[in-house]
Amino acid sequence: MGTHDPRDRRRARDPDLVMSRLSHSDIFDEASLKEAAVDTREGVEKFQEALYHGLNALSEYHLGGGRSDILSKHRIRMTDLILVQAWKQSIAHSACIHPPSLIAVGGYGRGELNLASDIDLLILLPEKVDDSHIRLVEIFVQFCWDVGMKIGHSARTDDDCVSLAKEDLTVATSMMELRLLDGAQERFGKVRSRLRQNDIWPADRFFRAKMEEQQKRHLRFSETQFNLEPNLKESPGGLRDLHMISWVANRHFGTHRLEELVEHAFLTDREYRTLLNSRNFLWKLRNGLHILARRCEDRLLFDYQRDLAEQLGYRDDPSRMGVEKLMQQYYRTAKEVQILNESVLQHFDEVLLSRSPPARRKINSRFNAVGKLLQIADEEVFERHPAALLELFHVMQKHPELTGVQSATVRKIRNSLHLIDADFRKDPGNRRLFLEMFRHPVGLTHCLRRMNTYGILGRFFPEFGKIVGQMQHDLFHIFTVDTHSLFVIRNLRRLMVEEHYHEFPILSDIIGKLNQRERLFLAALCHDIGKGSGRDHSEVGEKIALSLCRRLGMNEYDAGFVSWLVRHHLLMSFTAQKEDTSDPRVIDRFAEKVGDQEHLDNLYLLTVADIRGTSHTLWNEWKGRLLGNLYNATSRRLRSGIGATDAIEKRVEERKQAIRKLVDPGIETSRLERFWIQLDQEYFLRNAPLTCAWQAEQICNASLTDLPLVAVRHRNEINAEQILIVTPESEDLLVRSTGALDSLRLGILDARIHGTNSGLGIMIFIAVNAHREPVTSLMLEHHREEIRRFMLNPVNGYSPTSMSLPRVMKQFKVPTTVVFDDNAELGHTTMEVTSQDRPSLLYNVSRALHEHKIRLLSAKVSTLGEKAEDTFFITDRDGLPISDLGQRSVLESRIKELLN
Repeated sequence: MGTHDPRDRRRARDPDLVMSRLSHSDIFDEASLKEAAVDTREGVEKFQEALYHGLNALSEYHLGGGRSDILSKHRIRMTDLILVQAWKQSIAHSACIHPPSLIAVGGYGRGELNLASDIDLLILLPEKVDDSHIRLVEIFVQFCWDVGMKIGHSARTDDDCVSLAKEDLTVATSMMELRLLDGAQERFGKVRSRLRQNDIWPADRFFRAKMEEQQKRHLRFSETQFNLEPNLKESPGGLRDLHMISWVANRHFGTHRLEELVEHAFLTDREYRTLLNSRNFLWKLRNGLHILARRCEDRLLFDYQRDLAEQLGYRDDPSRMGVEKLMQQYYRTAKEVQILNESVLQHFDEVLLSRSPPARRKINSRFNAVGKLLQIADEEVFERHPAALLELFHVMQKHPELTGVQSATVRKIRNSLHLIDADFRKDPGNRRLFLEMFRHPVGLTHCLRRMNTYGILGRFFPEFGKIVGQMQHDLFHIFTVDTHSLFVIRNLRRLMVEEHYHEFPILSDIIGKLNQRERLFLAALCHDIGKGSGRDHSEVGEKIALSLCRRLGMNEYDAGFVSWLVRHHLLMSFTAQKEDTSDPRVIDRFAEKVGDQEHLDNLYLLTVADIRGTSHTLWNEWKGRLLGNLYNATSRRLRSGIGATDAIEKRVEERKQAIRKLVDPGIETSRLERFWIQLDQEYFLRNAPLTCAWQAEQICNASLTDLPLVAVRHRNEINAEQILIVTPESEDLLVRSTGALDSLRLGILDARIHGTNSGLGIMIFIAVNAHREPVTSLMLEHHREEIRRFMLNPVNGYSPTSMSLPRVMKQFKVPTTVVFDDNAELGHTTMEVTSQDRPSLLYNVSRALHEHKIRLLSAKVSTLGEKAEDTFFITDRDGLPISDLGQRSVLESRIKELLN
């Protein structure tokens, strides 16, 4: 792609400096090619120089802020001239008397090229092909490749073109976009006429087939990676969706220019402008990508996003990164393209392909049902009754038999958005109607999605409009903020559907008994509304939610309830994943913040829905268990009202009674008591009765000769392995244990360490294999044997196998931070380590703790996209919190050294 470095920054964008009137002579000297022979080195070099100079000039034009549509026209003209000149030279060199025609197809035939676009050609052969034709094609194609022009070509006769078009939809589509470069115009016209005959993909059949093709493409490119790294051509809202409009119109009307679509009433003037603006923006992104990648590239990879943002002038500011601004404009553009694609194609289906008009019935004076679609009663409904812009969606809620909105009505909605102004938002009737949608028993998710798609939601609730299309530049958040917020509401509503009860029965029971569910749904809508402000989004969101609820006429208690949920929507997740919830004092503190069962129920529901709406991979059984345990413990605490100090003795005794009922009856009570007397209260508080019973069975049935004792079992309810290691205590026990698991590529989710007064160390790990493979009994036995072998014969100075980070992870540099928090009343120090997620992280932290004689009580591991946020509960060797600042500083430095 010319001489530009892939990391070139944006050039000056002053309009006076932009080559807005780029002339063709700025690109290359056309005359110099006329004498260049295709069979000489000098001729090849002249063509190479022309192509190189031309692409360089166009790249400079783009980097100077030039218009992408003008660049495309110059790219087409330059390519035409080079190819035609090369074709004529090849004809002369091959001595072909009746040469074939050279025809541009696909995007090139359509007259649309970006800097490194594919160039597709059809060489239209005569019915009788001789050696000179074959020789001509060989010379021409080889010459193009020698010059550096990557072409795709096919050589076919007229009949070949027609027969292949009948058989293959892709061929038929490309053949619709033919443009003669060189050859007989009359023959070209005949071929094009034959390809337009109705027996070759009639308009209705072509439309159905292309719609099916688009649906499959959208499904294929709607996966997570394409949300984060969208494909400018193939992803929903990409260039292909715009091409689809052109193809369908071309097949039905025979149009070849976009403006013809307006003449045929296939597009409105507004839609035509939207199409051009969206196309030009996507072209600008694509040209920038081609410069950075030095080749044709349609994937907006993380590798290029930051540089592309800088190239196009998007700057960082205190609230948002430049790349996030770029991506927000991309997602908003893609959304506009999707709306345009859907409404135009729906209009085509309804008006042009409909065989018989569907039945119509009146809903009220403003709306009719036409088949399964909602329709405004007349063209002036919204002008006379602006409130109908909201009412339409509530009507859809009340009539679940309606599956959509008629295309003409969608167009009218889009053209009436200006009616939703400050007076509209202040109208008490409109506010009541909006709140009523949240109270309606069905249809809220679809209602809000449509409102967001058509632009109504962001107009009525302007704070929501600001987060539409907003993306966070990381691997953790895979959806835009608006899409995520609506997913959270969907997850909550799904809990109310009987057919999904089996997924989360406890949560479904909770939401089924909930009063005023609209408060929960409004909190879900607002929970991330403060993102992009540059401040704590929970605090900002709390104020916005309170303001919205007051505007909607809710009483102060309910408004405060919603805003409290928004302010604390991360509290439960943080507590469950980063604090030692086996400690009654932690439960006490959490219960005090929550206050009552009603707040706890709503927060639990919102937390689960939020995590599940963030990423397909973020939720797992382990997180579910952590949150469930916290919910149950807090519910008990709220019911009992017992103080934490008084609760410890009682809770330990309750645990022991529960364990006795679970332990194998074959184990003598005296033997069990001898084991328990060696343990402190922390052991019983920090481990569930089932876990304690399993450990007791393993340890009581073993002898000293069995040490180190290793037991492994699969925990179905959390889909992970539970590993027990019992061995004589030593200073390097933690390092050896984590090294053993690391050698098996087991990712540690949770670690708990206990000592006995007889000198044994008991370590309990929850771990998963790196590839999340199904766990088998053979695998468990293999892990048990390998861990025991490692513990018996630890590799001196074990060094983890180096594993390169995935491509996308390399684009996110997460600095390692170590933060200490005093928890003197809990008897330990909390150390939170944030770093790039990588293999062997816990092992390396264990090394640092061992070197500095720090005891680990337990650890909680949390991975958020590219970031690991692990929490360690530690003491000094005497079991006291780490209060020495110098000791903390040295430990922090060593951890950073090992992880960086």
